Amino acid sequence: MVKTILGEHLLVKQKGNWQQLDPDTLAPVAFPDEEDLKKLVTDAISLNTERYGNIKAVNGKHLSTDTGANIELNWETLSFTQEGKDTRIINRIYSIHYLEWTGIAAIDKFLGVFGLILMIVITYTGFRLATGLDKKNLEAE
Repeated sequence: MVKTILGEHLLVKQKGNWQQLDPDTLAPVAFPDEEDLKKLVTDAISLNTERYGNIKAVNGKHLSTDTGANIELNWETLSFTQEGKDTRIINRIYSIHYLEWTGIAAIDKFLGVFGLILMIVITYTGFRLATGLDKKNLEAE
């Protein structure tokens, strides 16, 4: 049971699938109309209006706000997913970290191996400088 601005919701998982039922009749609850959807999402984002702003457009279960956030409602689980500028930056950093630079697997593998070789060379050079192995060569000259 979950209570929202739209009332009480009974969320049930049967045979691995979620559905929303009316708590009184146990009948499936239809997806809300645009007005109720706006009301539900506006209530959900009201705690952080600086980040989410106001709802600008509704397209089915997808909503966009005037701050660039995109929100999607999963009615069956009564959950939201959102994507904004910060999410896109985090996803890009994640892709770079896992060597997904170009989206072409062969090129990304090559760049990854090349990067590892460069790191080995830099580590070796740093080790030689730190241990003074290059001092002998400098003193000999």
